[in-house]
Parts: sequence; structure tokens; C-alpha cells
Amino acid sequence: MAVQEGHDDADRSHRRRHESGGAASSSAAAANLAMQLACMPRLLHQRPQRGRLAQQYDGRERKWCKMLGLGGSGLDDYRRRRPEKLKRRVRKGIPDSLRIWAWLSLSGGLQMKKSNPGLFTALLSLHGEAAPGQHDAGLIAEGRVIPSAPGTDRDSRAGSGVAAQQYLAPKSEVLMCIMRDLNRTFPNHLAFMRRQSVGQKALFSVLCASAAYRPLVGYVQGMGFLAAVLLLFMPDEDAFWTFQAIMQGPPGWPDRWAMERLYTAGMPGLQCCMYQFKHLLRDVAPRLAARMDREGVEPELYATHWFNTAFAYTLPFPYLLRVWDVFLAEGPKMLFRVGLAVLQYAEGRLQGMRFEALLSSLSARNLPNLLPPSPRDLIRRALRISVSQRMRELAEEWQQQETAAAAQRSQRADGERRAGP
Repeated sequence: MAVQEGHDDADRSHRRRHESGGAASSSAAAANLAMQLACMPRLLHQRPQRGRLAQQYDGRERKWCKMLGLGGSGLDDYRRRRPEKLKRRVRKGIPDSLRIWAWLSLSGGLQMKKSNPGLFTALLSLHGEAAPGQHDAGLIAEGRVIPSAPGTDRDSRAGSGVAAQQYLAPKSEVLMCIMRDLNRTFPNHLAFMRRQSVGQKALFSVLCASAAYRPLVGYVQGMGFLAAVLLLFMPDEDAFWTFQAIMQGPPGWPDRWAMERLYTAGMPGLQCCMYQFKHLLRDVAPRLAARMDREGVEPELYATHWFNTAFAYTLPFPYLLRVWDVFLAEGPKMLFRVGLAVLQYAEGRLQGMRFEALLSSLSARNLPNLLPPSPRDLIRRALRISVSQRMRELAEEWQQQETAAAAQRSQRADGERRAGP
């Protein structure tokens, strides 16, 4: 794996400098630069002659390396200069070896990380966690960890101490909920299946730090799947900031729509999503929507996990990664497009089913049977469905209905208080 090789190279380089009597410590910037240079795939050299498809993939990696720059720092500038070209390349799929930098930058996590040096370490220290480490899928599976270079820097530690004063450790019941759900998060995946493995520890660290960072949200089931997918591709600190960018909604996302609204008290974002999806399905697959209405199959019964885990709970990984490429670049509207594309594709098979059969077919266990033959086909079908304008209209409609309902509840409560016992 390119990332694994890069980490090994960086680790060997660090040992050589130490053995030769080099400086015992270096600045966070220099250490981070060395790590990033070591980890970036060496793709600009000529590779041995391979098959045509492999050569095309190598060409895409070279293009992405040039767009990303060092550690993904050049992608924001490229997005400003050539947004449509970046969109086309993202939709074609990000090379596996470069997702760590592409996802971090596309989501807005890289900017958040730069704006909050030392904060992740500070949040971990609130509940006695060790300093952050760097994990990729190989390291998690093997139970090894490479310490994060910036986390050992004196300035970073000083910043951590200052930042820690602004936050409180999560409550014990929140920590217990996180621990209880660790074994339920990808329980069959090698990276997370072992209790107290490096993967589970990294997941616990990210979720605990998130609960401290967003105390009004804390922890809600579903968050673990988002964080776990990120940890398969990036170090825990990068996974934390990418997760926060997803929760917060970076400026590039339409109307600053944030996943956080799916987890706040009352889950208003999730309720709105279900309302939007139900009406969008009537536009895209009216016959299937009518069938579901007759059978009483509401989106809440089958699509909740589609949204609060961004399909991580449901889709096979080859499909999921392609969906997330676009999701992190273009926002949550991609989740609607994918859900609608799956139902539109499977409409013929679902049309004649009754209540129990519909729910069974749409369950996480059986949904893969309804998917198009390849991830590429699913993405193409999803992108042909236009939802942006309709989503805005439905969100406003839902908000108006909620406001009116809240006013009615308030009036009834006032009337009951005036009436007395």
C-alpha cells in the first residue's frame, strides 16, 4: 500500500536522523512536511509497462497528485480556478492511494485542522487518551501505530494546553454509549472486529474528541460508521477534522447544509430528509412511490441509515467509496441522488411487493441485491437525477409546516394552562 510504504519510509528516515546525532526535536511544520513528502505516492516516475486499464489509472493518479499538491494543500486553489474540471474528476473516482488527502481537503477538514493546531490532542487529554497517532488500514489491521509527528512538538503541546481550557470532557454516559457501539461498527471488518484493537481505539478517540468538541450533539448512533470509514484511509487526527467538516458543513456545500442536524435533539435534519426523500421519490419513480404509499412503507422504515451513516451501514465498500467521493465534494444532495437511483433502478422488482417483502428487500442485508452491476453505473444513474432546486423547495415547505405545528402546540398548551385543573 502506497500510504503504508510512505509511513515506513518516514519512520526509517527519522531513525537514521536520530542515530546520526541529528536534532532531538524539530518543528511541527518540518516534521509534517517530511511525513507528507514520504507518504505522497511516487507517481511521477515512469512505471513498468502494464495493461491499458492500469495505465489509465496511473494517469489519473498523476493528475490528482498535481491537483492536490503537498498533503492536499493545493486542492482549494484548484477548486477556485477550475471547479468544473475538479467536479468531473471527482465524479470519475478518486484514486484509492490519494483519498487520504483528497477527502481531507474536499470536506474542508484540512482548513479546520490548520485553524486549530493542537486541539485534537487537547480534546483527547480531557479523558486521559494518549496523544494522537497515524493509522491507515494496514496499520489498524496489524495492530500497530506510528506516532503523529506534529503531536510530539513543543509548540503543539503548548497549544493543546490552552485549547483544553475551553472544553469539558464528555459525560460518563456518553463515553459508555460510545464504548457500547464500538463492537457494532463494522463488526465483520478486519480493522474493527477485534475488541480493543488499534482500530477500535482510534475510533473511540475520534468519537470522544467529537463529543467534547460538540457538546450539544455529543454522540448519537450512526456517527461511528462515518468516523470508521474515514479511519480506513487517514490518521486519527485527520479523520477527526474531516468528520467535523462533515458535521458542520463546509462553505462550499449548498446552503451550508450540515450533517450535524441529523443528530441534534429531535433530529430535525433527519425528519426533513425523510420528507424531502418521500416527495422526490414521487417525482422520480411515481409508480413505486404510489405502491409504497399504499403499503404504508415510509422512508423512516428503510432510509434512516442511508442518511445518518451516509450509506456506510448499507452499501458495499466499492460502491460506498465512489459515493463518498462525490458526497464530500458536492454535499448531502448526493445521498438523495443515490437513494433515488437505487429505487429507480430496482423499481420493476419492487413494484409488486407487499409491506414485509418491501422492507426485507430494502434492508441493509438485501439492498446490495438491488444495486446496478457496478459502482460506476450507480454513480452515473445518480448524477442524472436533478434534486437541488426541488430539495430547497421541499425544505422550505417542511419548515413552514413545522413552524405552523409548533405554533398550534404552543396555543394548545397556553389554553390548557389558562383552563387550569
